[in-house]
Amino acid sequence: MKLIKIYWVAMGIGLLSVSLTSCEKENILTLQDFPDIATDPGNNPGKQIIVEPDNGIDRVNSLTKAIAQNGEGTYILRRGGLYYFEGNNTIQANVTIKSEDAEEGNLAQLQPLADANGAVSSNMILIEKNVTLENVYINAVDAATGKVPDRVLVANQPNLTLTLKNCFVDNCRQALFRLNTVGNKVLIDNCTIRNTANPTSPDNGRIVDTRANNQESIVINNSYVYCQTDRIVRFDNSGTAHYALTNNTFFNIGRHIEINYAIDVLIENNIFADCGWKLTSSPGVLWDVTMQNEANDPRVKNAKIIIRNNNIFYDPVLSNMLKNYPNFQLRTGLSADAIKMKNDGRFIEENNFSEILTFDYAPPLPTAYWKLFFDKGGSSSMGDASGLPFAVDEDGKEGIVFGKTFTFNYPANTTSAIASTTGGPIGARFK
Repeated sequence: MKLIKIYWVAMGIGLLSVSLTSCEKENILTLQDFPDIATDPGNNPGKQIIVEPDNGIDRVNSLTKAIAQNGEGTYILRRGGLYYFEGNNTIQANVTIKSEDAEEGNLAQLQPLADANGAVSSNMILIEKNVTLENVYINAVDAATGKVPDRVLVANQPNLTLTLKNCFVDNCRQALFRLNTVGNKVLIDNCTIRNTANPTSPDNGRIVDTRANNQESIVINNSYVYCQTDRIVRFDNSGTAHYALTNNTFFNIGRHIEINYAIDVLIENNIFADCGWKLTSSPGVLWDVTMQNEANDPRVKNAKIIIRNNNIFYDPVLSNMLKNYPNFQLRTGLSADAIKMKNDGRFIEENNFSEILTFDYAPPLPTAYWKLFFDKGGSSSMGDASGLPFAVDEDGKEGIVFGKTFTFNYPANTTSAIASTTGGPIGARFK
């Protein structure tokens, strides 16, 4: 199937009599404050190298081979080209990887490929220098076997800057970003990330996994994130200096929002639709803040969290289903540490609300999977769930097609359409 460059139409904004209390901007992290993102050596290095596509026969790993040969630079990928990652591939130079500039044409596609023995690497790309991926389609389904690697982008050196801009990422079992080292910065901007999921082991399926390593920054801005079995970020009791979720649409996310030792936190202008349906841990808690271990990261004593202007709602199909499972509670409350921080004036929660939205072209909810999950008591092992649908695709064929990917636009005559910190719509609006 052709993989066409995707354009999104911004949602309309209606003028309503409904308004929310405006609030003065705090001195806290915003996207523009992302540390050193504009000056990092891996952000658009000057030398440009055009890389011709692979054919899967006598040309594979052309991109990583080109980087190994030429070093630091901006690597331009051909529109419509396939770039395979066979075996273990490591990026050891500061690079930007992007599709060639064009008004029209297919997105360059990055995809794993089994080796001659049919083996698929657990890690699609190992990273040891700063990397920016821009305007590419990452399809993490192995081209030969249909298997999905556990991890897509794995940081193997400390203090890296890893950036996704204007990308579409499809399929991953354990984590999109796995941070095996400390001090990294992760920026995801204007992207679609879907099917980060392992339905048979739903404790996997994460956008960022810190592996208990202290980090510098994790920022997700203006992105669609949907159909995910676990959490957005797994902190694993590590410290992260800056954490921001801004202007995103999150849909069908398994785990609620955990904030373990994130120091400077801003969560604003997001839509959280059916997020936190794994209701067994921390019953009733939506914002699960843990700030106990200053010995792990002394910055914790200065932690401040702002959560504002977000729409958090559950579809009635989930609420009605839970009537048959009284042990499961929908999430609305705060953890004990969040309450303590709120009493100290360091947890600010304002202008959040719950409004059920009807999206123009949302994927189906995995109701059969949810039912089995609840029937099994919220088990972390769902071995007999492999036949139930969870991951989504518009037409059941590999690839994405212009104008036919799922979208989350919603009516203008809603509170959400004027609920942002600037009086506009909340959720992602693609540029």
